[in-house]
Amino acid sequence: MLFKKCPKSLWELYEYTAERMYYRYIMLNNLSVSNPLYRVRQLMDCLKTYHQYEEPFSYQIPFTRQQLASLTGLRIETVIRVVKKMEKQKMVKIELGKIFY
Repeated sequence: MLFKKCPKSLWELYEYTAERMYYRYIMLNNLSVSNPLYRVRQLMDCLKTYHQYEEPFSYQIPFTRQQLASLTGLRIETVIRVVKKMEKQKMVKIELGKIFY
């Protein structure tokens, strides 16, 4: 009944649901890969694309390394090593403890 009166709300609900399903699909595929660098990079790609950043190092990752570990299913030590490796390969920039991708 409510959606007949306000179809815009129904459309917004559909958009939100589709976004969540897409995110879960990406993350589920990400968990099936054993390469930790690939997992972290895929998560960062997903976040950067979602927030519509395109330039290199323009997006500040809003999560701590512990949160990145939780999101990727990795241990925090592994995430720290991977982020350092990504910095050496010039994939990310670290300034004052913040990760820019």
